[in-house]
Formats: sequence, structure tokens, C-alpha cells
Amino acid sequence: MLIDLHVHTNRYSACGRSTPEAMAAAAAALGYDAIVLTDHHHLWSVAEAAELERHTPGLRVLRGMEVTASDGSDYLLYGISDASPFSAGMDAVSLLESVHAQDGVVILAHPYRYADTVPEIAEAGAVDGVEVLSNNILAANQGRAAELSARSGMFAVAATDAHHVDSLGLYGVRLARPVADERSLAEALRARAYDLYVDAGRVAAANAETAKHLSVVLDLIAQGYDDRSIRQAVPAVHMVVIQGLRRGADVRRPA
Repeated sequence: MLIDLHVHTNRYSACGRSTPEAMAAAAAALGYDAIVLTDHHHLWSVAEAAELERHTPGLRVLRGMEVTASDGSDYLLYGISDASPFSAGMDAVSLLESVHAQDGVVILAHPYRYADTVPEIAEAGAVDGVEVLSNNILAANQGRAAELSARSGMFAVAATDAHHVDSLGLYGVRLARPVADERSLAEALRARAYDLYVDAGRVAAANAETAKHLSVVLDLIAQGYDDRSIRQAVPAVHMVVIQGLRRGADVRRPA
């Protein structure tokens, strides 16, 4: 069962650029069997997810959420049914405790995206898992993310962190067996009953498309434009790439 664990939509994520219907249809066309909607600080209702699933034959639509904690890091929550304990800026330790109280799992999203360090609770292995492949993990950081997983004991996952249909299809996990609901998904992740999925051809195509615009972005950086203005001027280049170029990092997506 091929699943994308990290998908945003414009219904509940301010940074989402595609409708839920478009994201679901694109995911199904790309061969995913399921997606998890992880809009920021919002858990979809069971009814909403079921309605989207009815409109996308062959695709399971599961629910999760992404929460930005007080430590500045983003955490992905799976297997929860009650979103009331969670809010933007909450303490990360309280977040972990609340998820585990519901028998869910917590994954650290795109480590090293915003800082050269990760939260102490991640270094200590208190978080269940960590993304090691995603649209928002550049080649410059992928090795560090994988090493973090190895030394901390957190399980490693791959997911798109897609905010638009053009970001789908590169990454995911292939579960050893189908899951029926969010609880069984959390159990499968906890048991590490999956393999990482990478579409190397799509990654290469995405890198080639980005490369076409790098000189323009670098010129705008040299002229003093801020990241948001550059993103508006060159919409084909993701914000994480602009930020990486500003640091002189390797901005390719890893395969």
C-alpha cells in the first residue's frame, strides 16, 4: 500500500495552493493508494475525509495534522482522534504526551530546514519518527536527517510535504499491508512495517525544472530581494530552495 504521509490543502492550510479534490485526484493518478491530510493545526473531520474519499475512487483518505510547537519545530501527528489538546506554539513535551495518550505517533517534519540543530527531545529519541526524504529536505540536509534517525532510534519516513499538485509523486512509504484507519496506520509506523518509496525519475525531473530558474533566483538574491518577493517573481522555485541558495547549500531534492 503506497501512501503519502504528508499532504496539505488550501482548505485548512494557509500555505496550501491546491484544493483537496485536486490533491486527491492527482495522488490517485500518480499511483498512491492513500494519502494523509496533515493540514496545519487542523484535524479533518471523519465526515469530510469520507466525502473526499467518495469523490476519489480507489484512494483512501486518512487524517493527521501538523503542529508547530514552541521550540519552532513542526511535528506530524498520526493516529489521533481528538485534536483539542493541540495548538500552535504548544510545548513539545506536552504535544508528545498528548499524542501518546491517544496511542498515536509523532514524526519530526523536515529536520534542519530552519536551523542547524533539532529539538533536544528529538536528539534524545523521545519523538517516534523523523522525515528523511521530502520536498522540504534538500540534498544538503538529507544525510544529516538520516544520521539523526540512526543515532536517535527514531524511525525514518519519506513523504512529499506537498502543498500543490506539482509537488506530489516524488516520495512516500509502501506499507507491508493495507491499513483500514488512522489507528492501524500509527501501529504500522510504530512497527516499522514499511519501506521508503522514491520515484527517482520524478525527482530528477523536478531537479531539472528547478535548475532552469536558479540563475534568476541568485540574481534576485544579489539585488537584495527578500525570499517572499523572489517566490512571487519565480513561482516555479519553492521557498526552501530560495532559502537554501541564500545559504549556498546544495538545493537538489535527494533521490
